[in-house]
Amino acid sequence: MVQGRNVTKELDTLMPREVVTTSSGSALPSTSSARICSSTIELTGSTPSENATALDGVRGLAISPDGAFVFACAISSDGLAVVDVTTDPLHPVVVGSIVGHPNMTGAASVTVSPCGNFAYVTSVYSGSLLVVNVTNREQPVVVGEALGNWVGAWQSALSSDGQFVFVSVSNTGKLIVIDVSIPTAPVAVGSVSGITNSFPVVASPDGVLAFVVGAEADTLTVVNVSDPENPWQVGSVTSATYMDYPVGVATSANGTLVYVAGKYSASIAVVDVSDPSAPTILGGIIGDTVDLASTSAMTRSPDGQYLYVVDANDAVTVVDIGTSPTTPVVVGGVTNSTHLGYPNKIVVSPNGEFVYVGARDTNAVVVLKSYFC
Repeated sequence: MVQGRNVTKELDTLMPREVVTTSSGSALPSTSSARICSSTIELTGSTPSENATALDGVRGLAISPDGAFVFACAISSDGLAVVDVTTDPLHPVVVGSIVGHPNMTGAASVTVSPCGNFAYVTSVYSGSLLVVNVTNREQPVVVGEALGNWVGAWQSALSSDGQFVFVSVSNTGKLIVIDVSIPTAPVAVGSVSGITNSFPVVASPDGVLAFVVGAEADTLTVVNVSDPENPWQVGSVTSATYMDYPVGVATSANGTLVYVAGKYSASIAVVDVSDPSAPTILGGIIGDTVDLASTSAMTRSPDGQYLYVVDANDAVTVVDIGTSPTTPVVVGGVTNSTHLGYPNKIVVSPNGEFVYVGARDTNAVVVLKSYFC
């Protein structure tokens, strides 16, 4: 087995950083800059350079239900890599991969079935969804294809029951619903249009709603997906102040709040979606050009206590949403230009102990360990 480089001597531990928040003239509330605890997050490992071909331009990440493997799709290698992250957490390593698949051109997003045996990969250039059997981690194999010419299929999310994949297609402003209940025969069963530059998407915990952000429209759109064959828009909210070019979206554990990361507003907006037809911005963090500059992706910890945000400045920021869900506060972060080169995807282990980042410029999956207060 190829071993990864040891980066234990290169650990990046949280250093206190001033939290900058402003209201930008808005009447909506913004958070205080006071820290509420002293969390620590450390960089503990990275895939070796020998794995760079399989991870060339790593763009999408998903984690197996048992937390033992990370599935990484790479936009330049046109494929999927299976990364062992538990045999030796300090030395994560690719154990199996698909490279150069003709219908996986520009592999951009991946989700994993609840049983952990199938990965669903969307490709931005071939505009497809492929089902990959990953039961044998060392020999992943494509077993099903939905070729819908969905060019711009940058992001996807899995329904709560694992039967459907919601694919966000930026070129057409559509959300496509694909039935993956039969792995060898995935099929598009429904769609909804009118989501300008649709980008990240996340499903509600109860499976009734999907939340899609439109990057160029500064908008969060709520889609009812309870009838997968006839999804429909039920509400939306727009704010250039709180959601200027949104690139990340996550729900609270109970699904009543949605958090949206704005790239150009250096922000995290808190949106009340308890009434899906009238989503309302309650406030958030805005103008934090120290911790949230040029954000590129976001995810929530399984226990609902933290958001993890990555930005193009080679950084990961931890935001507490558990103490006060409507008042997010930055509590930690790490910057490492050597290993976190242009991070653009992040996932958390099921137990919340480890965080995995896809670093596009270094063609690597990076492991970080969180120590919560």
